[in-house]
Amino acid sequence: MRSNGLSKEHVHSITREALETLTYQKYGDSPTIKSYTNWKLFEENSPLRLSTEAEARDVPIEGHVVLSGSEAEFNLPAGVELSEGTLGLSQPEESRILGFHFYALKKAYRLKITQDLVEPLVIVSHLSGGAFISHHISIEAENVSAPVIIYDMAEKGAKSLVVEL
Repeated sequence: MRSNGLSKEHVHSITREALETLTYQKYGDSPTIKSYTNWKLFEENSPLRLSTEAEARDVPIEGHVVLSGSEAEFNLPAGVELSEGTLGLSQPEESRILGFHFYALKKAYRLKITQDLVEPLVIVSHLSGGAFISHHISIEAENVSAPVIIYDMAEKGAKSLVVEL
């Protein structure tokens, strides 16, 4: 795997001190977060305890975007442009879980789809090392037909994947 050399500019970050003040749940139960969730499991596998770096490993699925460990590889089809940053739809201060994501995030990638795609755009997010790794992909697509397939794979450790559309 190779790094693409994009900067961390336009990526939100959060300090350890700010992260420690956040709660998991500001409001009552939601479709994804319940009051009876065992938050201790999240703490034991958080980026405050696990490494936030991991080597890339062999990924059993070929993709146009392969995020493995702390590394990224791109083999984009025509009509898909790569840049750095996010769409800004998620903020680290929203919750402790999003805080964990942004605390561990090294780079965020934006894909702009500029023409119809005949074949699906395949994105693979993979972790095989005992670490907490964050992957963040933003996809912009206006007035185009673009099927997207996302594989979210983890073998060991904890991984956060945010996809902004």
